[in-house]
Amino acid sequence: MISRRSLRHTKFIFKIYLATQSTATRNTNRNISYGHIDGSDFYGGTGLNSVLLFNSQDHSNVAGYINSVNVRFSETFKTEFTRDGSLWFFITDGISKIKGRYPVIPSNISLIQSFSIPQHALFMEPSDHSAVCALSISSDSDKLNRIGLQRIGNYFWSPISSITENILTHPTILERISLTVSYVVTYKL
Repeated sequence: MISRRSLRHTKFIFKIYLATQSTATRNTNRNISYGHIDGSDFYGGTGLNSVLLFNSQDHSNVAGYINSVNVRFSETFKTEFTRDGSLWFFITDGISKIKGRYPVIPSNISLIQSFSIPQHALFMEPSDHSAVCALSISSDSDKLNRIGLQRIGNYFWSPISSITENILTHPTILERISLTVSYVVTYKL
């Protein structure tokens, strides 16, 4: 026969176990990827200087932080063609607002590059997009950095003159073609 004391002790241990399990579940991080870079579907490139570019189909389904972004350029990135030497990643609601920004310095030797984003630098809400931009030093088309394109989906572009802007200027959609960009969002279950 089980004593009351033993039974209470067992219930106490079981409650601790359940509390530990629910805490572990709440603190579990998961990653979800959006976009892709498919070499077999590569289709030239478009200038990314002084325009904000993002794929319309690659909006986040979860609230979380971007932890990495992959980009395929159609030509090596030239920092000397930019005002600050940076490639900028933005968070936008896709319609009118810029909600966050973070700069990286690309290599000038590789077409496909991966960028780690520090924890808590870029927060996305459901339906937000990850956008990319470089600020141009000139309007000369020979001095543009170019991001690769692929023949699936579609992308938006919006002119931008400063990284401090908070409003998208008349985003325009380009159909049947998308940017060679992908990103990973970390979120809590």
